[in-house]
Amino acid sequence: MANVVRKHTFHAEATVLHGDLYHPLVQEIKPQSNVKLAETGGYLSEHAEPYRLEGVIAFDKAYTQAAGNDNDRKPEGGWNTLVTSVIEGLNILEVVTADRVIGQIATHHSKDGYIPRIHFLGTRFENLRIAGHPIKVNLHPGHPYHLTLPENDAPYTQIRTSWDA
Repeated sequence: MANVVRKHTFHAEATVLHGDLYHPLVQEIKPQSNVKLAETGGYLSEHAEPYRLEGVIAFDKAYTQAAGNDNDRKPEGGWNTLVTSVIEGLNILEVVTADRVIGQIATHHSKDGYIPRIHFLGTRFENLRIAGHPIKVNLHPGHPYHLTLPENDAPYTQIRTSWDA
């Protein structure tokens, strides 16, 4: 059997805010600070101006970034992807506020096997408040942030955790 050379196609996209509101007003929220990585990888970053939608939702600053590259520095090789979305000065109806909200996902696709390693290491809420009360977010121990690579190339969706019940 001949050696099979694997090819990787990057799929990464980040947006800090996008959606449709139905209450208290009907309004489409167009994508704010959207980046989509090329299939060949690379690096992209986008910064958003301060955003205000009536008195409903606002942020002071936001940015996204996406990066994808070959991991040829390590003997096992593979491909790495990192996507980050950050909103600073978030305010939703003067009820939900946060100094900073960071969503981050990193993946490593090995040249052996097909299931990637997934990490949410940088994801966090800084000074999150609901109705003025501080909220501390603790990721559940069974959250994928804490999962290790499944055995036998099984998908993450087949892993049972203590909170599946």
